[in-house]
Amino acid sequence: QKLNELYTNALRVELRRFVDELVRRPEITIVVSSELGLSLVPTNAAGRLFSDAMGLANRRLADRAAHAYLIVAGRVLDIHALPKEIRD
Repeated sequence: QKLNELYTNALRVELRRFVDELVRRPEITIVVSSELGLSLVPTNAAGRLFSDAMGLANRRLADRAAHAYLIVAGRVLDIHALPKEIRD
């Protein structure tokens, strides 16, 4: 449990730095990421930590991005067009 907390705290710090750097870039930046939450739940602790970390990263990036889209089944969904309570 302690290791998970240390990992999560370190991840949050690094993710904040990474997103801050992306937002400061003067160039247009496109980030492509898998949405692991739409697949099977990993059966081991390391897999679940990774899946949770990717979910956190995707959320943080989408929250700070000028535009954020989810593309599924050939459809483009504008994440920022959704009501905030659905995204939380």
